[in-house]
Amino acid sequence: MKSIIAAIILFFIGCFNLSSQGFDWQWSARTPVKNPNNYYGLNIGYGLDYSFGNISFLEDKVNCPDFINASGNNFGLGLNYTHWELYNRYAIYTSFRYNYFSISTNSIDNIPLTNDITAIYEIALDYSFSQIELQGGISYRLLNTHLLVGAGVSIGVNFNNNFTASEEILGPPEVPPFPTNPPSYKREITAGELQSLNKIQIKPHIKLSYNLELGLGIYIEPALYFTFPLQSMFNNDNVRHYTTSLGVNFYKRL
Repeated sequence: MKSIIAAIILFFIGCFNLSSQGFDWQWSARTPVKNPNNYYGLNIGYGLDYSFGNISFLEDKVNCPDFINASGNNFGLGLNYTHWELYNRYAIYTSFRYNYFSISTNSIDNIPLTNDITAIYEIALDYSFSQIELQGGISYRLLNTHLLVGAGVSIGVNFNNNFTASEEILGPPEVPPFPTNPPSYKREITAGELQSLNKIQIKPHIKLSYNLELGLGIYIEPALYFTFPLQSMFNNDNVRHYTTSLGVNFYKRL
């Protein structure tokens, strides 16, 4: 009985002892290539941003209506490295990336001008910042397929944040235009203030990816990432910044 159990265990271990990514890399049947465990390459990605919470805004030290939630997009480019372990079922991955984020939002401000007239103003905000990110995690290959699921965490250093804001009169017709030169119903806000951006962002993520062979020792990995924050985006405003991105990792054997 013990010999039968041992034979079954050895059979399944043999099934799981796959080459890296499961690719049968060889020049010919007589000259197989020893699949390495270490790979390096490039990554590029694009995705969507969602910020949930109230973003406070001031003009000339006067409080304006908060911006409630925001959305936008992100772009990233970097270097990556991966190492396969445990019968090539698990892959440990790291990347060093440059990310660019931009979000937009607006708020409505109602100001009574007379007993009968209430002016309606829309304030629009466009916000952007850059980030240097170090990311790491682990992926697991599902069964004998090239499909992987993974999870990890990234540490990002934010910098180069900028914003523009504008105000537009939506009505009613009795509301006079802004005293610009010439008078206009829309103006740029040049004395606006936002809370300071947190310099450090720590974000766990989950990952779904698939490996595609390009040639001997080369493959690409289309990947879908979902990230969520551990702290607020701004120092004093509780704003959580989530991202969803679709990327492609290019790998070449070391």
